Amino acid sequence: MYRGWSMRLVGRVGIALAWVGASFAVVVFAGLPVYVFPKTDKPRTVDAVFLLGPINTWNLRLGERYVEAGLASTLVLSTPTETGRGACTRTYVICFRPDPSTTQGEAQEFARLAEIHSWDSALVVTTTAHITRARMLMSRCFSGELLMVSYWSQYDISEWIHQYLYQTGAFFKAWLHPDC
Repeated sequence: MYRGWSMRLVGRVGIALAWVGASFAVVVFAGLPVYVFPKTDKPRTVDAVFLLGPINTWNLRLGERYVEAGLASTLVLSTPTETGRGACTRTYVICFRPDPSTTQGEAQEFARLAEIHSWDSALVVTTTAHITRARMLMSRCFSGELLMVSYWSQYDISEWIHQYLYQTGAFFKAWLHPDC
């Protein structure tokens, strides 16, 4: 009797582990086109290049290169922290601190600036894992043409796990609050 019970328990644990493993695989593979290989656009001439915060050496340099190459005359920086604020003194740079300090806050402020400056197009730069959600949020607030490009972040496995969890949770939040 004891042996039959233990065999059933082992069988149930095995099935449960198989379900957990299969669920994990589904999440990982479903996330690949959203977080790891999102749709990006080829950079071309736009009214403004917009760097979602926080600003770092990689994204700032990329944004500056786009402006220097003549793709836009304005570089917009979301600077929720002090990092990157040194670039705000340049004549072609517009900086702001998003309120709220979220991607939605960044999208709202960019849309306000776009209206003031009559921008009809933007090249938005963010991390690879953030592209899909940023595109969704930006398109809710900015009715102009959006081009989304990423700079590759050197993520290790723990950071990829963090990004999957964080971005998934942030997607749910964005779906619950579908306004700009």
